[in-house]
Amino acid sequence: MKKQVLITISSPLTDRERVAIANEGAGEPMKNDFTLFEIPTVVNRTPDHNSDVRAAKDEPTECRMGVAKRIGREWIGWSGCIASPKAPLGGGGLGNFAPAQPWKCSGGDLHSPWQRCPLGMQPNETQLNAPKPASPPPTTVPRSIGVIKEIQSVFVDYKIEGAVIADGAKNTSGAVTDFTVPEHKSPEYDHKDGKITKFNGKFTFRGTIQIQTFYSVEAKATGFACYGRGTTERDIEDRNITLGFHESCHRADYTAYLKANDLPDPPEMRIGMSADEYEKAARKFKKSLKQFISDMKADSKARSDEVGFTLSHSDATNSCYSHELPE
Repeated sequence: MKKQVLITISSPLTDRERVAIANEGAGEPMKNDFTLFEIPTVVNRTPDHNSDVRAAKDEPTECRMGVAKRIGREWIGWSGCIASPKAPLGGGGLGNFAPAQPWKCSGGDLHSPWQRCPLGMQPNETQLNAPKPASPPPTTVPRSIGVIKEIQSVFVDYKIEGAVIADGAKNTSGAVTDFTVPEHKSPEYDHKDGKITKFNGKFTFRGTIQIQTFYSVEAKATGFACYGRGTTERDIEDRNITLGFHESCHRADYTAYLKANDLPDPPEMRIGMSADEYEKAARKFKKSLKQFISDMKADSKARSDEVGFTLSHSDATNSCYSHELPE
């Protein structure tokens, strides 16, 4: 999709723009007009992933690097009208866009980019409409989240903690924040007549769920968010538009989810239960843990990817949000 963008003579012009303006006004006094250019609202990117395949593998979205465009600043000239900061003192600036006769500031909603003034008059260097630079991305601070769940019994050794660890490098196409879950083990058992007579060990689920952000060789935390967090109205207003900020939101999502949601209970284990009951309970735990992991990733995707310039829109249009930065 394209939209029309108003281009005013409010920043240094390229040679091509100066020639175009000069030719357009040749032979007659130049009018206080503007030119409409069609500029893509988003910037194309090279497709480097398949979101459907990734979803099928239950892997987190690899966050692509976003893009930005530099926006020139408008300056208030000596007379209170907009003027190019490169304009000679008291003149109309470089190029052939100064008229033969003086203009007035009135007569339309667009100010003239040129006004006469006494030779050598110093401009009033007031800057308008300058986008603010991006805020620095949050620094990843390795830390413990604490014990997420613990159950100890004659049949169970269950203790899971959580932690955020330092950023790492990975062969991805941008950046990705993921987490690892320790393996669990259901013990073998002795049985007689279909009834369990002994468990040969405990059900074991111990270790740390580690949350970590990975960056590819070409990706940096100071790059820009392509979609989701970093592109919402509030994020843009606060200038939290970096790729590092986006990834920090995923870390916060995972941390909050672990604190707010209960990991599945271990399978029921008792002497005298049928082998089928125990096998069914073990399969139920495995399925429940898999669902917990899937829900944790889906929650973060909804909170940090499907907001602002959404991941779905980014995939559908093969594009990233285009941020505005000062020159």
